[in-house]
Amino acid sequence: MVQQRQLAGPRRMERLRVRIEMWRSSREKLQPMPARLWREAAALARELGAGPVGRALGLNHQALKKHMEVRGNGWGGADVAEAPTAGFVELARTQVLGMVAATGPIVEVSDARGVKLTVRLAAGSSLNLAELVEIFRGRSV
Repeated sequence: MVQQRQLAGPRRMERLRVRIEMWRSSREKLQPMPARLWREAAALARELGAGPVGRALGLNHQALKKHMEVRGNGWGGADVAEAPTAGFVELARTQVLGMVAATGPIVEVSDARGVKLTVRLAAGSSLNLAELVEIFRGRSV
C-alpha cells in the first residue's frame, strides 16, 4: 500500500507534465497557464515539494509557491486561481437598468488578488446581490 502511494506521485507528475507540454505547444502567444493545471501542480507540490515538482514540470518556483498558498484563501475553500482573468469593464446605469435611477447603496467586493467588483445599486433595486457576489467569487449557485 505504501509502495503504491509512493509510485502514484511520480505517475501523476508525469501525466501532468505531458498535459502542460501539450498546453504549451498549442497555446497562442503568451497566455497564462490554465488554473486547473496550476491547481494540480500546486497539489502535487504540497505532497512532493515545490522544488522537485517545479523542476520536473518546468514551472517558475515562485509562481508555484504562490499557487500553493492560494488554497486556504477565506472564500470558503474556493481557489482564487479559478477566477478568470478579466480587464476593467465599466457600465453606465442606463446600460444596465435602461433608465436613469436614483442613487442607492454602493457595494464593493474584492478577492485575495485585489480584483474588485463595485456595484452601485439604484434605490429600490431588486438585484440579487448575493448571487452576483457568489458568481464573482467563482462559485456556482
